[in-house]
Amino acid sequence: MKNLEIYNALKQPPKEALRSIQGGRLAGKTDINPQWRYKVMTEQFGPCGIGWKYEIVRVWNEPAGDGQIFAFAEVNVYIKKDDKWSDPIPGNGGSMLVEKEKAGLHATDEGYKMAITDALSAALKMLGVAADVYAGLWDGTKYSDTPQRSTGEIKGHWCSVHKTPFFKKGNMKAYAHPIKDEAGEDTGEWCYEHKEDTSESQDHSADPVDPKTMTFKDIGEFYTACLKHFKLAKSKVDDEIPEYDLANSEQRQKAWQQILAVYGH
Repeated sequence: MKNLEIYNALKQPPKEALRSIQGGRLAGKTDINPQWRYKVMTEQFGPCGIGWKYEIVRVWNEPAGDGQIFAFAEVNVYIKKDDKWSDPIPGNGGSMLVEKEKAGLHATDEGYKMAITDALSAALKMLGVAADVYAGLWDGTKYSDTPQRSTGEIKGHWCSVHKTPFFKKGNMKAYAHPIKDEAGEDTGEWCYEHKEDTSESQDHSADPVDPKTMTFKDIGEFYTACLKHFKLAKSKVDDEIPEYDLANSEQRQKAWQQILAVYGH
């Protein structure tokens, strides 16, 4: 198993699992639905208690001043691989047990439960769960090009084939991104963004590209053509032509002929 295989499978929550925090000190941050975390863990490892599990090491409270009380929890998460349980993956979390509000002190019976949920999120992110959110790369509506520029949107520069943003920096002449394999490792190939020319000077008399005569300089162009001409996502393409090595230019052309034979009518 490649090192990043699990991490990459768990790193990006869907938009429906995210909520923007509107008030308080965390305003503007992104909240992640804890149930989504448990779902992706189950998808990756199996049901809780069978493919993954956690234990509550301890819960405790500490005074916070003005009569307020913190609730804390410490948990260990375990995953099973090849019928063997992993070493513990620790996580610590906290919440408020008694909190000062405008009307006075307010106690909640959910304090320890919320602390445990917070501790689980801390442990699970070590496996990559929602990693893109913690890294400041994804908030459910936009991708940022780097964690240091989490407010900078890359509007319109999204690769729908590889589900990752295009970027342009340094001496790059066009927006592009490196192509990674299913385990998240670089393939050495790049996918380039192709935009339609919408200027008034565009030559509308030019003949459209005939798919039957297309050639591809890299895997990215191949997947882009499959999506553009036949609405085939990368996963569907891989299912259709598993016998071809798309890193090889000759194999890419043979694979394209098979795609044409099936979908080109």
